[in-house]
Amino acid sequence: MFKIRKILKPILFILIVILIIFSAYRFCLANFFIAHALGENNGVFYTNSKEAFINSYKKGFRQFEVDLTKTTDNKVVCFHAFNQKIYENLHIKQKNFTHDEFMSEEIFSAPEYKFTPIDLEQFVSLMKTHKNIKVMMHLHSEKNPQTTQFLLNEIIKTIGDDKQIYNRIYIGINFPEELEVLKSQNKIKNIMYYIDVKNKRPENMKKIGDIIAFMKKHNIHVVSMPYKAIIKYPKEVKKLRKNNIYIYSFAQNEIKEIIKMKIIGVNAIGTDTIFEW
Repeated sequence: MFKIRKILKPILFILIVILIIFSAYRFCLANFFIAHALGENNGVFYTNSKEAFINSYKKGFRQFEVDLTKTTDNKVVCFHAFNQKIYENLHIKQKNFTHDEFMSEEIFSAPEYKFTPIDLEQFVSLMKTHKNIKVMMHLHSEKNPQTTQFLLNEIIKTIGDDKQIYNRIYIGINFPEELEVLKSQNKIKNIMYYIDVKNKRPENMKKIGDIIAFMKKHNIHVVSMPYKAIIKYPKEVKKLRKNNIYIYSFAQNEIKEIIKMKIIGVNAIGTDTIFEW
């Protein structure tokens, strides 16, 4: 009996360590990582597809980022606005498409990239059946306030009066013009603002005081910053954190770089893929 206990003791210790590591991994996936464009699907990024969502959810992701784009016939689909590199990677031949063209997969020419496209209505249905997820909705308005208003109206129309869904979404915007549109309604309260670090807008990392004042003025508590800006301006990131502003970053897939950002103080990181247990 003593020999059995002696053998079982280290085995039990190893199992406990494995359980702790696995629990920590699952906790990080659920709380620290965001499935960028709903995550990867069979090694393919930026699909915003049903398979990508299901795959990421099964892995343990509970925070998602989804791209919303207006079609030529005034519908909203889950897809990134035109980007040459993305479209080439997905073998998309046309820049614009109708809702039916998108949903029928006609624009996706490569057979190895078969997946199920989803529109806004279908994605909201996924949110209703997966009540433990949070979502960052990135509006692709191409700096057009009218398009922002359209996308926002469609989101509100699709969600209706479901308060629990409104509490679980953040609207990601790129330009001050979009902010004014957002503030014109009272349904959606959570806003994520993408900070420009290329001096294309008045607020940039060299004027951290202005950024903090801007955030407080508009009651925004979450910003998104690219990896290079976070590495270049670590002191500014810490100042944002001290003012109760959460820092998100999209998208990073390298574990080494993710660790660097976490040490600096980033709250959550969007990733296309992450190592599987």
